[in-house]
Amino acid sequence: LVNASNVALDVEYVQGMRPTPSHEPEIVFRGQYVHVPRLVPSRLPHGFAVSFAPLKRQLAQCVQVKDGELDVELLMAEDAAIEQLCLKYIREAIRDLHGDDVVSWHHKLLFAWCCSLDQTMVRHDTREVCEQERWPELVLAERCGPALRDLFKGEISYQDVLFPGGSLDFILRVYENSTAAEYYAECAVAALQAIKAQLAPRQMLSVVEIGAGIGGTALRTLPAVDGVCSQYTFTDESAVFFSHVKATFARFSHFISFALLNIDVDPRLQGFAPGAYDVAIASNVLHATPFMRNTM
Repeated sequence: LVNASNVALDVEYVQGMRPTPSHEPEIVFRGQYVHVPRLVPSRLPHGFAVSFAPLKRQLAQCVQVKDGELDVELLMAEDAAIEQLCLKYIREAIRDLHGDDVVSWHHKLLFAWCCSLDQTMVRHDTREVCEQERWPELVLAERCGPALRDLFKGEISYQDVLFPGGSLDFILRVYENSTAAEYYAECAVAALQAIKAQLAPRQMLSVVEIGAGIGGTALRTLPAVDGVCSQYTFTDESAVFFSHVKATFARFSHFISFALLNIDVDPRLQGFAPGAYDVAIASNVLHATPFMRNTM
């Protein structure tokens, strides 16, 4: 257990827990469960319950509109071309490489999966197949693919590949302009609009975004909740993007805040009180966690 008298913090609160001097246990482990007695929401719950029928209708309408805007046959051809390009890089990365050469345990799993793939190649001129809207994803494959072998061997980090020289310019184009990122973000906006329509007068939402990264989704969701949101907590497991997104979203400073959150770990142990938020947004991110059962 941890006593408050042994905890020193630079801020008044940690996402709902106000650390005042006390001799009561702050964290108690009971078997496989953790109990945090004084970790409670900093606001009283207002009992807001969402009716999911209109939310589902709004999402279905959004998906229908978005699907109508897409050239599915072209997208499938583009996906096939990009996939073949990735297979080419995978084949080059694993050639004469052995499991013992791979450093990290999760890279060993990825390496085993790569080795299990059908390496049959179909020739595509990828840039001729892909429309310009898909080029961010194509450029991502072209940049990361040649580095895969060095990543397996631990000779280079993801950060070196994705953020050359510490710059975000390369990855910004992927998250802000890719077809998938825009599709998912618009679905999130449609869901928020359905929830907004159910709010009582002067009722405010509390929103947390998980794995918000460089803010590709927040670019669309923040304007959607401006005026009806008391707090929008923008979280990521690393603070590397925070300085960039704070400048980008400065006009929302009246209700946005930034916090570290590793969703692989119990949020209560990171200072997030149960019931503190009405809406949680996680767009195209949870699949990247190592243990989905823990994440959910």
